[in-house]
Amino acid sequence: SSFFRAPIRHGISRDMRYDLFSKIIKLPVNFFTQAYKGDVLSRITSDIIEIANGIKLAFNLMIRDAVNIIIPLVTLFTISSKLTLISLAAIPVYLIVFNGISIIVQHQTFQAQTMMGKNLSLFEGAMGGLRIIKSFTAEPKFIHSFKKQNDETASKYIFRNRIADLSYPLSEIFMTLVAVVLLFLGG
Repeated sequence: SSFFRAPIRHGISRDMRYDLFSKIIKLPVNFFTQAYKGDVLSRITSDIIEIANGIKLAFNLMIRDAVNIIIPLVTLFTISSKLTLISLAAIPVYLIVFNGISIIVQHQTFQAQTMMGKNLSLFEGAMGGLRIIKSFTAEPKFIHSFKKQNDETASKYIFRNRIADLSYPLSEIFMTLVAVVLLFLGG
């Protein structure tokens, strides 16, 4: 099935790159005085990769979960409609909690991408002005500045990944609690 999905996934990525390039070319000049070039490049590449991965995951889940949801639901309603309705009532709570986690991860990702853009801009600026930096013997200052920015970026990504990585164990704990409640109510 991946064989047939590849053109869709990569076609969407191709179209997004084209649309982004067209949009960037049409932006006013003052946009580029306010935005770091590295920040724009970082967001474009990171966002397109994330969206492509999300599309792949969505296709996989859509096919797999359709079967994994319909058959058990029919079976559960035949066994006990009361317990099935109780378990379905837990879904909104689950969605609210994990939507909150998702929003936090998105916010942290945005901040990390902004910081990565600053890294790229610092790197690009240093590469472009290397002769001037060396002539004023300002290498230690630029190295310190980049190291500080780079460490902050790494810390932001670590924090973001830790929050994202906690979502699976929290999901397991929540599902276990739902199972305990159903066992208690079902006898």
